[in-house]
Amino acid sequence: NNNNNNNVVSQNNNPNRLPNTQAGYQELREHCDEFNKNNKYVKRGVAMVPSKGNMGFIDSPDINRGLAMVHIHRDGSVSISQSGVEMGQGMVTRMLAVAADVFGVSIHNVSIEESNTAHLPNTPPTTMVTSDLVGTAILNAAKVIKQRLVPVQEQLREKLGREATWEEVTEEAYLQGLHMSELGSLNYPMLAYDWDKQLGNLSYFFVWGAALSLVELDTLTGNYRILRTNIVQDCGQKSINPALDIGQVEGGFCYGLGQYLVEEMSWTPTDNNLPLYTNNVSRYKIPTLDDIPLEWNIALLRYNTDEVDGVMGTKGIGEACNQQALSAYFAIKDAISAAINSGSISTDGSNNNNVAVGNNNNFVLPFPASPQNICKVLYGNVDK
Repeated sequence: NNNNNNNVVSQNNNPNRLPNTQAGYQELREHCDEFNKNNKYVKRGVAMVPSKGNMGFIDSPDINRGLAMVHIHRDGSVSISQSGVEMGQGMVTRMLAVAADVFGVSIHNVSIEESNTAHLPNTPPTTMVTSDLVGTAILNAAKVIKQRLVPVQEQLREKLGREATWEEVTEEAYLQGLHMSELGSLNYPMLAYDWDKQLGNLSYFFVWGAALSLVELDTLTGNYRILRTNIVQDCGQKSINPALDIGQVEGGFCYGLGQYLVEEMSWTPTDNNLPLYTNNVSRYKIPTLDDIPLEWNIALLRYNTDEVDGVMGTKGIGEACNQQALSAYFAIKDAISAAINSGSISTDGSNNNNVAVGNNNNFVLPFPASPQNICKVLYGNVDK
């Protein structure tokens, strides 16, 4: 679909070639403008959006709570019952790291049981903030046990003439009949907000981020691809597990791709009712490998502050990152604007290459930004 160029152009000077990975918005803006001048039916667009996610739920007295029971065994192993449900968000891995860090042992010495109300009753539902809540509950319980073991450590230091190993401490504590279990909990005060007076608390703390996306749009079919997305994500002062946090950013972004670009429910009129047409996986589409950015660069924000948010200075993120997928949505709108303003596309349904539409950016692109909805913007009603 691109205009042919008989001249041999070196790769470094090829206008179709993307700028370097660290290119910012302005450089990508200039790249898109140059690309769009040289290509008639394929357009590129760029957009950048910030994101802000909240931690906690308003007017919910039972959700903002974390529970954990920590047990130290005679052989030095640690077992934990907790109120969260692992569903792929990496919560268990994070909690292993929290407990291991407090006791100074390997994560292989720590085991975390699946949530079981027989062991830990009255558990709250699992949400994106469960890692913060349960992690702090584990931290609180572990610190109590560790403090309880201090006299045993001092006794062994005097007896052995050296620092005792963790296993020696737990064995001696067992022989002395020391209680080595503790219940930890975290109960945040209920969030409440008066919308009329604009007073109150919406969140215990916020999670910030920003995304920059570059897309390429085929204006003849409405198909597009995300060429590059750069994301910077706030995870607190430090990340307990950077690989998991990056995975959460990727997952949240894909969640947003489905919400803003792909997933759509539609109904088929039949007599007096409207049966759901997208009632199975062959009709209801979700994001796949073909929908994610071809180049994906994610960086975790690093900063120092006196305020400690989340467990051990880290923040849970998860679905808060779905807003960042709007960068791809607005980049598609930017590419549509380039097509309309080039004069090759008319929004009145006539694909007249000689129409000079002018600076026509006043159009609505419905969610999701599917090829069909894109073609409706470009060519009018394509359902007929």
